Amino acid sequence: MLVALFLAGSAAAEVKNIGELKDRIAASGPNEQPYYCAEMVRNLVEVADKQYADGNYTGAQDSINEIEKYADLAREATPKTHKLKQAEITLREAARRLEDIGKSLSIIDRPPIAKAVAHLHSVESDLLKRLFSR
Repeated sequence: MLVALFLAGSAAAEVKNIGELKDRIAASGPNEQPYYCAEMVRNLVEVADKQYADGNYTGAQDSINEIEKYADLAREATPKTHKLKQAEITLREAARRLEDIGKSLSIIDRPPIAKAVAHLHSVESDLLKRLFSR
């Protein structure tokens, strides 16, 4: 019973964190937006993991779609700043975590994960190119 309450509380904390991040993304300028979008991706990866674990495959697919959406937002609003490097690192870690989640799923459920991982790597590559361009 205590474990169930803890899990429910941590799920509520994730949702609160996602709500806060959505507000910060909307209110942030172009210097901070990539970082907050990358943080959103990281949180959504964990939400998708929990949804897969709970058997909520539709919800997990919705989270995967949002992961791609926020990764694209990070790519679009990317001036050269220190936060851009942090965003790239966070997206790389999120892609790695998503790959791990995909390995725990059945083969039937892996293609959307593989597509999202490839998308995150593409965004990460674009951020690196922008970081090292003159």
